[in-house]
Amino acid sequence: MRKHAYLIVAHKDQYLLETLLARLDDERNDIYLHIDRKSPMSPNALKLPRHAQTYLMPRMDVTWGGDSQIECTLRLLRQSTQDRHHAYYHLLSGSDLPLQSQDTIHSQLAQANGANYVNLDHAFLYPDDYRYRLNEYHFLQNRIGRRTDNIGKALSYAEKGLIKMQKAIGVNRIKGHPYHLYKGSNWFSITDELARYIVDQTATIHRDFFKSFLCDEVFLQTIAYNSPFASTIIDDDLRLVDWTRGNPYIWRYADLHTLQESSKLFARKFDSQVDRAIIDALHC
Repeated sequence: MRKHAYLIVAHKDQYLLETLLARLDDERNDIYLHIDRKSPMSPNALKLPRHAQTYLMPRMDVTWGGDSQIECTLRLLRQSTQDRHHAYYHLLSGSDLPLQSQDTIHSQLAQANGANYVNLDHAFLYPDDYRYRLNEYHFLQNRIGRRTDNIGKALSYAEKGLIKMQKAIGVNRIKGHPYHLYKGSNWFSITDELARYIVDQTATIHRDFFKSFLCDEVFLQTIAYNSPFASTIIDDDLRLVDWTRGNPYIWRYADLHTLQESSKLFARKFDSQVDRAIIDALHC
């Protein structure tokens, strides 16, 4: 039976991350862990799983909104597909936890008939909705991120100027795309076949989605929904996320019943500085 690959992108909250690793600690799993280079967490100081094989990825600087998020995802997929053929590849953040046992996750997906779980945002189904993300080149986004200091403001001002210049000379990256654009959650659970297809499209992804803004929510959906695997995709990322109370909402102990009753495989997000009790109470 093929193993599952858990691809984890983390940058803070060592307590939560170690809890996540412990909940994934199963000999049927391989764990690929990337810790942001900016993070104070040291991989050498982490309590690593005993049963799951854990791979510590070379650290890179991952910036909100930039193509560094896309590159990190591609590196995780590339390494995990090179190592072996896995049954499923789950991209998780360090703020996630499983809601089901590993027995349930493996059993449920073994009966999924090769389904790929990739969320689609139906509010964004037309290229015009992506124009600000992709139409022009965002040369500085990897340096801007969420910065609001004077340097961040200066970089944002320069970025706006560069985009204005590109509009003036008619730069249009969307025009001529041979496929329809899609958007959704950047977290997914996909099969070996689709994972390898995504990796094979690396050159296209670099050409069409790098130097963009927030296209970590666009590149995989676009490649997958325009691929030979489109008919295998289920519009469900198997994650329980509450966008009505937050961006997203951080689960609390008061939500324990909701989390325990959910049929989703994973939930996000959690934060041990906000509520450690819910993290400890979720035993799968």
